[in-house]
Amino acid sequence: MNLKPIRNVLRPYLGPIVQGLKAMRESASFSPEELSGQHFVRYPYYMKLKVWVTQGTIPNTALTRAIEFGASNGVIPAILNKTNYTVAPNWPEVDIQHLHQYKDDNFDVVVIDQILEHVADPKSAINEIFRILRKGGTCICATPFLIKIHGNYGDYWRFAELGLRQLFSQYSEVEVFGWGNRFTLATTMYSGWLDCLTTKRRLRALIHCEPEWPLVYLTRAVK
Repeated sequence: MNLKPIRNVLRPYLGPIVQGLKAMRESASFSPEELSGQHFVRYPYYMKLKVWVTQGTIPNTALTRAIEFGASNGVIPAILNKTNYTVAPNWPEVDIQHLHQYKDDNFDVVVIDQILEHVADPKSAINEIFRILRKGGTCICATPFLIKIHGNYGDYWRFAELGLRQLFSQYSEVEVFGWGNRFTLATTMYSGWLDCLTTKRRLRALIHCEPEWPLVYLTRAVK
């Protein structure tokens, strides 16, 4: 019996079925803990940020002067819990394209978490951050890629890894972490941005990464 025609018919359905089974398995062991209320697509890069802090790649000491632009959900301040951390006033009071309120060489860490896509001139913003960072200071930048249009301030851009490396080309060291997979992409397209706890309850926590399907990027750029 020739099973090839049957396999050809079933093949388009096998991928989603396998991904769904993997999601069930990974959801069963998924423990978001303090990040339960955060968007699931942010979870992997917050975990990566914790690794960088633990490794000492990003300073977390009382002498570290850090600032976050674009408001804050409180996660990164909690990760950088030993620093002198400030959350700047939100746009339009502070516009990261024109940081005239801040002196040159003033901060050890600058954080922009899901902000750059809402900035009309991202290169100017990255240049301004470069200016206010001290020599050896670090910019932490989280950006979306395979994500729907969103936000109240305009949604201008999506950045792939090569685009991020180009944006940060004047920095001395650039590391880009990307995360995503087709199943999580399909989940967000269908259900929107589920938080970590809801994702777990729906057995949709697919943690493993498919590099060619990035939903989000986290960039660490050193001046």
